[in-house]
Amino acid sequence: MSIASCRGTRLSLLVFRSGGILKYVQLIIVYLTLLVLASSCGNKPLTTSAQANVPRGGDGQLAFTTLTFSGDYDFKQITNLTSSDYAFTISNPGNYPASQVTVKIPPSSPFSVQPNTTCVAGLILQPVTGSCQIVIRYSPQVAGSNSSQFTVSYQNGVQETTVQFTVRGESSAIPVGHLMVTGNGDFGTLAAGSLPVDVPFFLKNDGQGALSNIVYTPPSGNFSIKAATVAINSVLPCAIPTPVITANASCYVSASRTPPRIQKSHLR
Repeated sequence: MSIASCRGTRLSLLVFRSGGILKYVQLIIVYLTLLVLASSCGNKPLTTSAQANVPRGGDGQLAFTTLTFSGDYDFKQITNLTSSDYAFTISNPGNYPASQVTVKIPPSSPFSVQPNTTCVAGLILQPVTGSCQIVIRYSPQVAGSNSSQFTVSYQNGVQETTVQFTVRGESSAIPVGHLMVTGNGDFGTLAAGSLPVDVPFFLKNDGQGALSNIVYTPPSGNFSIKAATVAINSVLPCAIPTPVITANASCYVSASRTPPRIQKSHLR
């Protein structure tokens, strides 16, 4: 008769002291059985009910994943009422599909998720090869600093979890051009019937933005605007009829005055 216990490492064996070959045969069988039971009890790991319900990969390891992303992003400085896009890459390097991928958008923010985003509701990111992109647009309306945090939630095989990334940006006011015009505009005294006289007027943009849609309007009478062809003191002629002058750039136009014609009188 024998008794084996799997609790601890101690093996207890009780044997009848009575003789007989049958007793010894029974003893050997019981002894071998106890060895098998003790070995089985010593090598079998504990299994919790939580682990029993966790999916496992082909190698028997717990199958779960942690999504990774391409990092935070700084849009630097852009001008108000303009926009800039950046694509974040979300990938699954684990050994289990990531499901129920959801992007949570922060409210009241100059950052928005664009339609060409591929990380959409219902997406399942497969192990190793699974990835998607979240396209964020920064479109500030007023000058200042901006920052927002986006959260991506997903099921990783064990529970719902999240990954977060932060976007930042600076916005500045729209640069404005400013036009300065120099020139004395003195045509002097013109004799009737003499040749036209041209006087240059210099236009300079001393602002931070470009100037466009510039319209020349000469006074009435014998004045007009002419297209110049040569530079004056390295200043090139302005385009006619509507130039574009970039910040800190200059050009000039020629104002022309034609003297009055000689009036003929007839004596009778």
